[in-house]
Amino acid sequence: MLNKAAQAAIIILLLFPFAQVNADLLISPTRIAFGERERIKEVQLINTSTQRRTYRVEFVEQKASVDGGYIKLTDNEKSSFDIASPFIRFSPRQVSLESGQRQSIKLLVRRKSGMNAPEYRSHLKFTVLPKADEIESAQEGMSLKLDVFLSYTIPVFLRNSMEEPSVALNILEKRVLKNGRSMLDVSITKRSKQSVAGRLVAYQLDDEGKQVEVGILNGVNIFHELNERKLSIELQENKYMANKALKIKFLGIQEYVGKTLAERDG
Repeated sequence: MLNKAAQAAIIILLLFPFAQVNADLLISPTRIAFGERERIKEVQLINTSTQRRTYRVEFVEQKASVDGGYIKLTDNEKSSFDIASPFIRFSPRQVSLESGQRQSIKLLVRRKSGMNAPEYRSHLKFTVLPKADEIESAQEGMSLKLDVFLSYTIPVFLRNSMEEPSVALNILEKRVLKNGRSMLDVSITKRSKQSVAGRLVAYQLDDEGKQVEVGILNGVNIFHELNERKLSIELQENKYMANKALKIKFLGIQEYVGKTLAERDG
């Protein structure tokens, strides 16, 4: 029989998107969006390692790049970027969990007058802190560095209204790598001012006219500061048919779930 912590972990996995940070931490959900009337949200942390671990929680300010990844905001950029952290409190800021144990991080929004931007965003960072023996190893000159501990960030959005997303798909190239894997390079352009989240799905019609998914890319965010994202989808070798027409869709997730945000023939 599973213990209660394991059962809770399974329920979270089934209900929400999650991030597995190596073998030490599970985070759910991986994206928090406060609507104009919402004040409280929670993030679940689960220690998925085999030993007691400590996690530090903090806000960081960063912007997205077109090709993926993040760039830390400079002090000058922070003054002009619509960051959310000044309007959000959260607790606890550090937790220690036994193997299989979970903890809720509660976020509380406190809005102020004059918040006129369509969207504010910061990123909540979760860092797996070192154990005592790891610190000792680092001090003795071994390979572990104290400034590169395992961490993961999730975006936290604060909105004043809900905007209808407007995006378009463009197929850039179909290519075959040296190892034989087929890739589809696409770009997504966004015309709306707020961030959009979805998943990219490539599919074909088989000989009976049924849709067959041949590639998928989950958790695609196009943040408000970007007008375009460039992405690559791996086409599944056992499903992709080179002689068949290819179609792609950008399907909404979380607050956009159930919406086909864009589609395009390949």
